[in-house]
Amino acid sequence: MTISYALIQGSSKGLGRAIVHSLLRETRLDVVATTSGDASEARKSILGGEDGASLDGKRLITIGMDVRRETDIEKARAKVEYRLGQGLRLLVNVSGVVRRVIYFHTFKTAHIHSAPRRKVVTQCEL
Repeated sequence: MTISYALIQGSSKGLGRAIVHSLLRETRLDVVATTSGDASEARKSILGGEDGASLDGKRLITIGMDVRRETDIEKARAKVEYRLGQGLRLLVNVSGVVRRVIYFHTFKTAHIHSAPRRKVVTQCEL
């Protein structure tokens, strides 16, 4: 199990892709990169070209997920928890749809709350 990892929501292009590149280049964190498209295509996009050629692909997990579908979110959560445990260190949402509200409390704890009918709380030290 990984001690800690970063989850980047919306990472196949633009700002999300740049954040994934930076994390893989500058940290030792495993990186979970989600995309609304095909996960294998997102992986090729992130690790391809001059920018991605030198990155450690062993620390990258790509997951296809539609953030508008609760079942996709749950499947992604289960997959990440199975492979990496519960050591979420950093969450960055740069996708176009916001389904969850993030509150940072004194830069030590991140709480993630979903819709009122179901509450999910994840804590991590930053």
